[in-house]
Amino acid sequence: MKIMFLSNSAWSSSGYGMQIKEVAPRLKEMGYEVAVTAFFGLQGGRIEYDGIPHFPAGFQPYGNDVIIPNAMEWGADIVIPLMDIWVLNPQIFQAVRMVPWCPIDHSPVPREVLMRMKSSFAALGFSQFAMQELANAGVAAQYIPHGVNTDIFHPMKPAEKKLIRAEYGLEEDAFIVGMVAANQDPSMPTRKGYERILPAITQLRYQGGYDKLYLYIHTHPGRDMGGVPLIDIINSFDAGKFVYLPRPGTFEKGGVSREELAKLYNAFDLYACPSRSEGFGVPILESAACGIPSIATKFASMSELCFSGWTIEPITDVMTPLLAFQVIPSISSIAERIAYAYDHRDEVKEKGKQSHLAAQDYSWDNVMETYWRPALSNIEARLHRSHSGLSQLPQLPQPPQPPQPPQPPQLMTPAPEE
Repeated sequence: MKIMFLSNSAWSSSGYGMQIKEVAPRLKEMGYEVAVTAFFGLQGGRIEYDGIPHFPAGFQPYGNDVIIPNAMEWGADIVIPLMDIWVLNPQIFQAVRMVPWCPIDHSPVPREVLMRMKSSFAALGFSQFAMQELANAGVAAQYIPHGVNTDIFHPMKPAEKKLIRAEYGLEEDAFIVGMVAANQDPSMPTRKGYERILPAITQLRYQGGYDKLYLYIHTHPGRDMGGVPLIDIINSFDAGKFVYLPRPGTFEKGGVSREELAKLYNAFDLYACPSRSEGFGVPILESAACGIPSIATKFASMSELCFSGWTIEPITDVMTPLLAFQVIPSISSIAERIAYAYDHRDEVKEKGKQSHLAAQDYSWDNVMETYWRPALSNIEARLHRSHSGLSQLPQLPQPPQPPQPPQPPQLMTPAPEE
């Protein structure tokens, strides 16, 4: 079976890119032919990376103009979009056997997502929350979670952690709450919950007794990547003295390697995910694999990955532009969880060990054998019951043409065509 992914390139430092980097070569080792249409991370020409052909982005966002011709040219049996599918032209789902492996981060499943899911050849869900929401909407899906490379993301020795903190300019005896949260969404309230955790940290610092508490936010703090003015938000809470940010230029140069990211997790005492919602929440899993417990909003997939950590109570829900609901985490709940962890360091270390053990279920060896292999076998059997390959591009209805401006009266001699 020939499988084409529609997602980020395997060498990009995005969460999707890291998943493609792990999944694509493993599927090739399992005997499948694999290719990627990279709508982010590649322009101008096709290349091979780790033996996997990567087709470049086109002129339209998210590969809308290239995925059908790429699938046809390469002869893909199925296309797996690892992305938000509501941004894709619905006509693609009529032309290509789509098998979405996409985030479900609302309740209920938004109509624009559900419509595309129901038009798909098959569906994959990467959280139990997604599986339940899809089932509620009448969509049968197969569960394949994201994974973590446990050879890279693992606990380090105390002496190594000391050196890492020195390298990052973090105080050796500080209690570091860490976030790895892409600043790519301009909406307010913020998707990643910056404005929820900052007042919680500020409250604890100024009430006394938490003078060694610091927050490290691994993200680009400006608007350059499409996000919010994070430095302005930090300053609005007068939190600049106890908030760390990456060195300038970190994200302009493509972010950090997975090995460097694993070192950063090991510098934390507690990981925080006060998000409005997450499709999966790979950083929660990566930090757990490094032996760092988490606090995470009690919604969507975040509760599943919190393992032995602490969940943050939502204070209310909020309707998004997709006309479905996410939640707003409680500032007081965040502060309570952080204060408890700060005051119970031995328990934090024990929960870190438990989280590390729980994360092993998401190792790539386990994910590939337990979830990918049977799911693809089922899809392949269904293909054999129909017909294989993409032999002919169906005739699709043409989109409506924009209204033409009024034409001037015709002259005796027609004007030349431009």
